[in-house]
Amino acid sequence: MSVLNNVKVGYRISGVMAIILGLILIVGLFSFAKMSNIIGEIRDIAENDMPMMEITTEITINQLEQARLLEQVLRYSAENETEKAQKAIHEFEKFATLVDEEIKQAEVIAQRGMDSAHSNDVK
Repeated sequence: MSVLNNVKVGYRISGVMAIILGLILIVGLFSFAKMSNIIGEIRDIAENDMPMMEITTEITINQLEQARLLEQVLRYSAENETEKAQKAIHEFEKFATLVDEEIKQAEVIAQRGMDSAHSNDVK
């Protein structure tokens, strides 16, 4: 402690300021590194997760439409309305093809997301 007593006040203040500036620099660099990680994660969400959620929503909607059409086919079949049943079956098959295509799109999006993932946690 006697060493600090012999140092001028101006040098003491300068030393404290240098320590404080060094700490601010360390905190700034750490914050910048963490923000870069967050930006990468947000980019992953925007490029991979959002399109996957959209295609999954479309698949769900089309599958619900298929369920509705299946119920129509069953009702028309029970009522012996074969023309309406055939029409509903045709629409059901169109939705089945659409769902298959959307599943293939989802697989492509998932593969692209796995290829471009920034961390092993995301993969």
